[in-house]
Amino acid sequence: MNLEEERLALRALIARENHPNVELEIEKYRRNASLVQDKMHMAHADFYAGRSKIETGEYNKALQLLKRSISFYEKNESLLFLQASYVAVGIICYNLGNFEEALQYYDSAANVPCEFNQYNASALINKSKLLLEFKQYDKAIAASRLALKHLSLNVASERSFYFQALLNLSSIYAANNQDEKAKMILEKIENALKVHPSKLIEARLERNLGNYYSKLANCELAMHHYNKGLELCREQNYIMIELEIQTNKGLCLLQTLHYDEAKECLEAAYLNMPRNNKMQFKNLLFALINLYDILEDSKHKKDKEDELELLLTY
Repeated sequence: MNLEEERLALRALIARENHPNVELEIEKYRRNASLVQDKMHMAHADFYAGRSKIETGEYNKALQLLKRSISFYEKNESLLFLQASYVAVGIICYNLGNFEEALQYYDSAANVPCEFNQYNASALINKSKLLLEFKQYDKAIAASRLALKHLSLNVASERSFYFQALLNLSSIYAANNQDEKAKMILEKIENALKVHPSKLIEARLERNLGNYYSKLANCELAMHHYNKGLELCREQNYIMIELEIQTNKGLCLLQTLHYDEAKECLEAAYLNMPRNNKMQFKNLLFALINLYDILEDSKHKKDKEDELELLLTY
């Protein structure tokens, strides 16, 4: 098997979602590329390893690997890999709370001179998440819809991007109080998963459904979907999605006055949350501060306020 065949086999393995041997296969691919000093395939190994590290929240290592691959791709005009690397670094910047830098990387991906492809779509999808944070709902919707216009559910290489665009769109509609539109999108995803199953998308769908019903103050249905999502995440080892669902579940319990259960849920998430994921960690700290305020636990409230201040300062 030559290096390109090995790369294609590795890409197929990664597409199988959370395969336990992915890290080992990436390192094997890297070693084989290093043995013959094939710089292109060494850069590809950095790219795949960097994206893998994002899934486990190892952002500093991911940045190191992806920026090294970008350095090679920029000099050698590997346009599709360059786009994908820009998007991946943008995602890391977003998770670290560096919104302006994230936007620069998404725009860099969109401006790579090539025909519209799945990585242009990915840049738009992730840009829509950023616009949602800025509460620029119309622009966020437009970005997601433009991505969907160029994607097809029936093309295997585009399918995950298509699902991501729909999930983003449901979140934007929900945040903008367009609940019926949000529910229609979620039902569309549910129906599509019956034809094109994906554990990863299913876990994210359960998260969004939980959020949807929590917003409507339907705690029973919200808990049902959050618990299904948590079960999936633990089966498949989707660590970051699990922690996000756990935080949202705790918030829902807090809103419905189930303080003991909320405390157990949020404190468990706090123990496992990577501190460098500023977006998720910030939301968790806000939830804990609110909880300790209600419980009149001034010591723990002050500790979390200090931690939040430090997080927002650096």
